[in-house]
Amino acid sequence: MLEKQNVPPGQHRRDRVVRIRARAKAFFEVVRRAELRGARELSGPARRPQWLGLLNQFRSRQTGILPGAAAVATDLQQTVAAFERALALEPANWSLYLDLADVRAEQGDFTSAVRLIDEGMRYEPTELSLRAAGAAYRARLTGSRADLSELIELAPNLPNDSYRDLLIDHACAGPALPAELVAAARRIQHN
Repeated sequence: MLEKQNVPPGQHRRDRVVRIRARAKAFFEVVRRAELRGARELSGPARRPQWLGLLNQFRSRQTGILPGAAAVATDLQQTVAAFERALALEPANWSLYLDLADVRAEQGDFTSAVRLIDEGMRYEPTELSLRAAGAAYRARLTGSRADLSELIELAPNLPNDSYRDLLIDHACAGPALPAELVAAARRIQHN
């Protein structure tokens, strides 16, 4: 049985920043090529597994590097612009809505994150990552007991532990959530 490694404080946030930077870089290239061709849609779907591969490539080059706050803010603004252009080219791509919602959540804009998740759910209502992110972002925004309970149910099935832990962190910071539910969510992070 494999034991989880202890993750240093702030590591999830650093992982998230690296992930966002990798997505932005890849999206800029995909969108730039599509715009050069005059395309009205992307040449292929941009699904999460593709981004995880790009993330691993990027991490192998950038391990241990955390840019300053100004660089992160600029990267996030550029990332938002890239995802919005990509959504204009491929508006039915649920994964793009999820990725942009994740960026908006990273910026602290949970209202936009929830709206984006709801739009993505129109295209893929059973997608586990969309459902979990929606529950997490609604719990953070509204303090909904039902949404935190939904996240607790969905979180163990998420394939990426780092992403799961980030969603739990967001959700548990929601207003006036019951301590027993927050504790149950935190236990998932430590299993």
